[in-house]
Amino acid sequence: MSIQAQFTFMGTGGSMGTPVIGCHCAICHSLNPLDQRMRPSGLIQVTDKNFVIDVGPDFRMQALRLGIEKIDGVLISHAHSDHIAGLDDLRAYYFLHKSKTPCLLSELTFKELKQRYPYLFQPTNNEKSVTAQLDFCVLPQEFGSIFFQGIQWVFFSYLHAEIQVTGFRIGNFAYVSDIRYYSNQVIDMLIGVETLAISVHKKEATEVHFGIEEAMEFSTFIRTKKTYFTHLSHDFEHGKIKLPFGFELAYDGMVIFFTIPKKDLHDN
Repeated sequence: MSIQAQFTFMGTGGSMGTPVIGCHCAICHSLNPLDQRMRPSGLIQVTDKNFVIDVGPDFRMQALRLGIEKIDGVLISHAHSDHIAGLDDLRAYYFLHKSKTPCLLSELTFKELKQRYPYLFQPTNNEKSVTAQLDFCVLPQEFGSIFFQGIQWVFFSYLHAEIQVTGFRIGNFAYVSDIRYYSNQVIDMLIGVETLAISVHKKEATEVHFGIEEAMEFSTFIRTKKTYFTHLSHDFEHGKIKLPFGFELAYDGMVIFFTIPKKDLHDN
């Protein structure tokens, strides 16, 4: 038995978003709303729970646009600014609900956040605090699975510009951001995924990101049925790129559906 869940692409842009400040290319001046991209983030909705993957600098506007009034958990892929610069905006949820926001992340990402946001880790008076109140759940290793907020998550690690990134799988859906180099163990964790969201920053591969061809090869290797490309730079213009069946450019606000086995859910 399984239940249906949904994923919303809150942002599908690269680290600079689209349009890019000071850029006068055709895509940055496109009138197509699908070409206007906030920084990469996603919303997973399972039963009555909301989980956010990454909280970049556009998180506030993304949450307002989608009407996200509660968050049951945040999954953080890595500590680059386009994925964490919205952490402070999570304080709104403490003001609303008077409870800390659970955050799932790797040990290395946890250590990096301590350096970048030391005030988030200082003891606070919960009655007077004006900072985000976060409850960090640190992953015990680089590969495995864990129940987090009543849902089973599969997680796996790889390196991106010498920083560790965590990919996440829930049911037959996986979200893999900022990938170029990976181990066979990553493939093993993804076998059986039917729906994949994966980053492609430019059409051609860069030192730290897949290009279109590499991403399609990766997807084909793990035998996904449907693959959506995110983390897109202003290289990409919707409606102008022809992709094979089963591959599609994502856009901000796009909703996709996937399934989760009932055994992967339990009450907290």
